[in-house]
Amino acid sequence: MYASRLLARSLKQKSPLLRQLLSQKPLARTGGLPLEATARWLATKDDKEARGSGPTTIGPDGNVLEPPVILKVIPFRPVPDLPYDDRNMLLGREMSPHLSIYKIQLTSLLSICLRISGFVLAIFVWALGIAGLCMQGDMEGLVKKVEDCDCPVVMTASRVMLVAPFAYHAVAATRHMIWGLNKFLTIPEIYATGYVAVVLAIAFAAALLVMDVEQKPKEQVDLSKPPPKGKQPPKGKQEKKDTKADPKAKAKKHDDKH
Repeated sequence: MYASRLLARSLKQKSPLLRQLLSQKPLARTGGLPLEATARWLATKDDKEARGSGPTTIGPDGNVLEPPVILKVIPFRPVPDLPYDDRNMLLGREMSPHLSIYKIQLTSLLSICLRISGFVLAIFVWALGIAGLCMQGDMEGLVKKVEDCDCPVVMTASRVMLVAPFAYHAVAATRHMIWGLNKFLTIPEIYATGYVAVVLAIAFAAALLVMDVEQKPKEQVDLSKPPPKGKQPPKGKQEKKDTKADPKAKAKKHDDKH
């Protein structure tokens, strides 16, 4: 018992388990283990929450007395009214970085343009369907009115707005379908196919813009009227007309064959 008291005085940090050991005669509870080893093992498990704020003292009977609790009066400090982002920054909870800090990559740019082009084409389809449902007359009349409108700048801009999304969406969608076949999936191949898709989309859009889809009306010849000067009617039609007009000539031609 005296040895445990001396050991308790020598240890700087004492845990509640050591205090319990000293108060309940540890030699009878440790099953013959050396007292010094048992005390050191228990002293390593220090419960800081159970300790008071005052100095540790030992009573006259060798028991470790609980340190007194000292209360302090702290003036109230109001919490500053900060915005949500500022509070998180003070607490070390920074928000995830914005997309503007990243360098623009070809892959992300092509992916965004593919979705935007699909959205624009969907808007065009919806507008065309609603216009056909609500307008008076047929679609051919509307197209004719648009063609008769003497606004070449507006017509060209409208064609570009329609052709460019269609051309890019067609080429980029074909590129995605090729990926579905497990082709061109490495990083260099993805970038190479991206550049090829941009070039093909520009070429396809330019070809659609310069293409003339207007159908020219066929020239009709009126055989009942004399042809203008310097112009003769087609030979086949003229011979057919002459044969029908003169049945005697037709019979004579038949006799000559026999």
